Amino acid sequence: MTPIVVDATRPAPAAAREMQWTQPHWSRPEWELHEGEKLWVTLRRVHWYGGTLLAHIEGTEWHCMRHDLAELRLIRPGADQPEMSIRPYWWPSDEDTERLRLSRWRGDAPIERADGRRWFWRQHGFWRNRYWEVLDEKECAIVMIRRRRRVFRIEGMASFGAGVPLEDGLHAAVFGWYLLLREAARRHHAAAAGAG
Repeated sequence: MTPIVVDATRPAPAAAREMQWTQPHWSRPEWELHEGEKLWVTLRRVHWYGGTLLAHIEGTEWHCMRHDLAELRLIRPGADQPEMSIRPYWWPSDEDTERLRLSRWRGDAPIERADGRRWFWRQHGFWRNRYWEVLDEKECAIVMIRRRRRVFRIEGMASFGAGVPLEDGLHAAVFGWYLLLREAARRHHAAAAGAG
């Protein structure tokens, strides 16, 4: 992979693994994450009208869903605590209130992990050069995600950072893709409301 440099002060990391997000059929809200011929993840919308996505990551079932009106989660069915969660900038918080107030889902927001680690969701670039990253506490990329423009399909690429454990990379890729799909749906609804 050729590194993508958007911010001259911080080049994109060299990828250790590259995987492709594909949408097998344009009319179905289903996606697959492939590394060559190997299928790692399937992701599908539970209902056309709902925001919950069902993910199968290496044979384990996960839900990507909204909780308490605003918090977005990656959680196993029946679990008490999510594996990953993110709150919008306006959601009340005891800690990091100022950071949350200044951040946006599309910009820079903390991702809380069940094991106590904190990752960050960050957007880089503008328009066609835009990409998103999930970063760890040291600002090292866990996964970089780029959307690919295709007619009637939402597809893209996920590049894992060097030395990232496969499980962390897959969870970050699924949660990041879920956030991108939510943003795409929000933009679509805003455009439809503006046209009507």
